[in-house]
Amino acid sequence: TRVSARAFVHPEVAGGGNPVDVFLSRPSSASDNLTLPPDTRSQLAKSCAWESVIAYLPSSSAAEQGQRPVLSFYMPSGEEVSFCAHAALGAASVISQEAKLAAGDTVTSSNVGLVEFTTTTDEWVQSVSISPETGEAELKMSAKLTESDIPDFITLGHVRDALGLRMEDVSLGGTGLPSYINSSIARNKTLLPMLDEQKLQTGPQNPKDPEEWKRLCDKIDSTGVYLYSPVDSDSTEDEAEGSDGEEKDEKDDVDEVVLRYECRQFPRASGYPEDPATGIAAAALAASLRKRGFGAPLDDKDTKQYRYEFYQGTSMGRRSRIGVRFDHDCNVKSKDNDMEIYISGLVDISSREEEKLPSS
Repeated sequence: TRVSARAFVHPEVAGGGNPVDVFLSRPSSASDNLTLPPDTRSQLAKSCAWESVIAYLPSSSAAEQGQRPVLSFYMPSGEEVSFCAHAALGAASVISQEAKLAAGDTVTSSNVGLVEFTTTTDEWVQSVSISPETGEAELKMSAKLTESDIPDFITLGHVRDALGLRMEDVSLGGTGLPSYINSSIARNKTLLPMLDEQKLQTGPQNPKDPEEWKRLCDKIDSTGVYLYSPVDSDSTEDEAEGSDGEEKDEKDDVDEVVLRYECRQFPRASGYPEDPATGIAAAALAASLRKRGFGAPLDDKDTKQYRYEFYQGTSMGRRSRIGVRFDHDCNVKSKDNDMEIYISGLVDISSREEEKLPSS
C-alpha cells in the first residue's frame, strides 16, 4: 500500500509541507520483518519524486508481543539513508491512521497516538506523539550536536557562487549567529546566515550544475547548505517580534518565548534543487543557536520555555512550518550525553492506493 503525505504543513498557508510516500509492508508471519528485497525497495524509491519510507508493520500477534514497526528511508535516487525527520513524521502519522482504521475508529485530529519504531540502520527506539488538540506530530530523538569549522575558504566561495550569492550577502557571524560551520545532529548541514530576510528570499538561485554542486558539497563534507535569517519585525507571521527573531510579549511574566527564522535548504543530491522543509537541518540550526545563547535560559532562575519555529519553502510557493524544542535543562554543549530533541509539524495525508510491486 502506498500512502502519500506532506509533513511540516503550514497551518494557515496552503500548498506547503515536504512530500513523502509511505509504503506499508505487512509481513506474512510474526518473525518476518523485511519482506522486500533490496532491489525492490530501491525500485519503489525510484518511482517517487521525493523521499520515501518503507514501513514494515508487525502482524497483530507480534504487535501484541511488543514488536514495533521498522522504517527504512530512501532518496528518489534509490539510495537508502539513515534517517529523515519529515519522512518519519509522515510515516508515523500514516501508521497511526492505519491502526485506527483497523480498530474501526473514526480518524480525526482529536485522535491521539504514540507511534514507536526502529529503523533498519539503528535499533534505537524512537517515537512520534500526535497531539489530541491540534493533530500535530512531534518526533522525539536523541542525538549529540557536532559542529566543525570549514577551513576551505576557496570551496566556500565556489559554494556561494553556485548559489548566485556574493560574500557580502552572508553574515560573517558578527551578530553571534552560527556562520560558515557544519552543524549536525544526524548529518552535516552547512549554516549560512543571510544578511537579511529579503536577501534570503530573492538572492539565492538553484545550482545550475547538479554534479558540480554535489562535488562542492562533498569537498566541504556537507549534505546540504542551509541559509537562514531571523524573521523581520514586520513579518506577517506574528505581530510582535524582535530583530533577532524572538517573539516579544507585553507581559513580563511570559511563560514561552518563540524564536522564528526563515530558511532555505539546497541539498547535496536529492533529485531536486531545493527543499520545502528540512527537519534535520532545522534541528541542527536550533541546537547551534541554543549553544550560542539564542533560545537558551539566561540563568537558573529563568523558567521560560523556549522553542523555535522555522519557515521554509516560502520562495517556492510551498510555505512550511517546522517546530523544534529542547527540554528546559538541555545541555547542547555536552559531548558525553545525548540530548533530547523534539521536532514537530502538521502532517496532511492526501492519498492511498494499492501498489503493484516491481519485478526484481
